[in-house]
Amino acid sequence: MKTFFFNNSRPILLVLLLAMGHIDSLSGQNVLFSEIRYLIDHVNVVDVKKEEVRPDQSILDSKGIIESVRNSYGVDVNDFKTVIGAQGKYPFPGLRDMHSPKRGNRMPSFINRECMIPFFIANEVTGVRDIVLGGRIPLRRSEADASRKGLRSLEHARDLLFEGFFNAEDFRQLAMSQDPSAEWMQAIVGLYDPDRTADISEIMVKNDTWYVPTHVKCKMETFDDAPSFIEDARNQYSLTMLLDAWNADADRVVALDSTAYGREAYRKFYRMGLEITMEAFDAGIRILVGTDVGDSYVYPGFAVHDELEELVFAGSTPMEAFRAATIDTAEFLGMEGQFGTIVARREADFLLSDAIPVRDIGHTKDIHVLICRGGST
Repeated sequence: MKTFFFNNSRPILLVLLLAMGHIDSLSGQNVLFSEIRYLIDHVNVVDVKKEEVRPDQSILDSKGIIESVRNSYGVDVNDFKTVIGAQGKYPFPGLRDMHSPKRGNRMPSFINRECMIPFFIANEVTGVRDIVLGGRIPLRRSEADASRKGLRSLEHARDLLFEGFFNAEDFRQLAMSQDPSAEWMQAIVGLYDPDRTADISEIMVKNDTWYVPTHVKCKMETFDDAPSFIEDARNQYSLTMLLDAWNADADRVVALDSTAYGREAYRKFYRMGLEITMEAFDAGIRILVGTDVGDSYVYPGFAVHDELEELVFAGSTPMEAFRAATIDTAEFLGMEGQFGTIVARREADFLLSDAIPVRDIGHTKDIHVLICRGGST
């Protein structure tokens, strides 16, 4: 019997994911444990559906699929060739980025999602959704109309803001792009009408239109004049060519209106986006975590954790934010029987942590081990 024990050393990547269906592949060349049966012993399983913790559980993985989850004291470890001793660890499902273009808007043409895979995996992101499966709304079409016509998900908080103020119809007809001027931003915030947003929310709930805010995308436009934002430590993982493109984009946005009035307009717009997301939560709109990865200063993989924190900052609970990156993504895709929870017959696609992220969303970063299924079905 081979036994593994976890300590506080650097995270270990055990197995890479081969996701199926609507989730793009994040698999790698070196796949461990994909063809064997092994036991993960004495973990505290977090049930995100029931919002409870079941202590001292053993997870039996067979060829990348969870065969069973049961009390550890009823399991004889000698029956298994490979046992992973994970005393006191908390397994929870791998994260998903539900707004992930195959190539970011600000990325050179030779950089695509395949180049981002190591960053997704290193940040516990085990599945992504291509934006072509979602829906960007043409500027001159209202969100309410798009929802009635079957839009599955509304991308970006700004789209709700465009619709939720007194002069929304004029904006759709007169604005030249989805990057509004400082004057329009001030008008959108100053003339915001919560009743309009409530009406749109009711329509979205009725038509099961989900919402992917991508707040991290808006942060660049808000803080692109702040050295503390531009000089992020994660730049060390980015190509110089890519950073040059991002810096040029930041300079372009600042140049649109570098006055104090203009910069404050961007900040108000960003803060209002957070407020409207909380209103969406309260109205019953289903929310997913997405990042628009590859846009300026939206770091692949890292940005999912940033967006989780943005949702909590907006007012959601850690549990609500966590669900938006795990079990709710499976429900949205109609794949609840495949991933998103740690129960029998689901993909063995989960993380092991010392702490519970549903109590503090920052714990999604405190991962020791990532375990993902390594074979196709």
